[in-house]
Amino acid sequence: MNKFNLAIIGSSRIAEIHYKFLNKYNFCKIYFVGRKKEKIISFLKKHKIKDTKTLTKKNFNKKNFNIISLCNNSNFHQDYLDIIKYNPNLLIIEKPIISIQVFKKKYKSYLKKIYKKFSSVIVIYPMVFLARSICNFINIKDKINSLELHYYTSGPQTYEENFLDLSPHALTFFYEICKLKKIKLNKINKIEKDVKEKRWKGTIYFENIKLLINFKKIPKNHKSKFYIKINNLNIERLIRKKNNTFINYLKFNKKIIEIINPMESVFENAIHALKKKKFLIENKKLTKWLMNLTCKIYEQNN
Repeated sequence: MNKFNLAIIGSSRIAEIHYKFLNKYNFCKIYFVGRKKEKIISFLKKHKIKDTKTLTKKNFNKKNFNIISLCNNSNFHQDYLDIIKYNPNLLIIEKPIISIQVFKKKYKSYLKKIYKKFSSVIVIYPMVFLARSICNFINIKDKINSLELHYYTSGPQTYEENFLDLSPHALTFFYEICKLKKIKLNKINKIEKDVKEKRWKGTIYFENIKLLINFKKIPKNHKSKFYIKINNLNIERLIRKKNNTFINYLKFNKKIIEIINPMESVFENAIHALKKKKFLIENKKLTKWLMNLTCKIYEQNN
């Protein structure tokens, strides 16, 4: 990558994560891009990020970037997707690719526009790789009839914001598990939503499997919890910090197994997509499926 330059659009925690994983690929230059230069500089100082350059949105198209990583607020992804002048070798986009809240049912035409304009697009789906780790380390012999994903978080989001922000994690996890276990997600018989002040719960009944999503808001002093249920098997994802690195584990049946950080696998596969187009095709297919189902869930009783 030492001949390539990189633009990271955004100045949030997600932008810091993108930088952390992409920085190791030794780009010749890395730029941080945002609406206000002062905000970008403040962000870089806060996270002690050095040896990078800054650009404002206004001056963004004066440079031609080999790789662009888009990780600003998803409600404003289209602001940059519309103004990017040069087609990069790879466009990495934080999930979701665009906001259902913004586009609603018109998302299909804009999605088509994105894939027509950019030849190589990868959307970030770390739960795909968590699903692969589970299938690698946990022997699931029985037929899968139900999948559940539970996430208890003290974040500031409302119940609807939690759904829009976190449902791509749940749905892409379900998609990959079903693909690996050769379960076809065809006709949806019913979608149920149970929305309260501090909880968003949704159940999607396919012909042959039930998918349940449960996002719950907890007090700030409580620890976040993330676990998955496959039939009656509970699998908790644990994250522990060691030597300034976050180590991921799977906890199940009184066992704890260390796994590769799913985000590391995401970026590794994204960079490899510069040479291997198969990952690009799979990612595009998943993105279309995800946006379609997200729209159906969001429109249910809204």
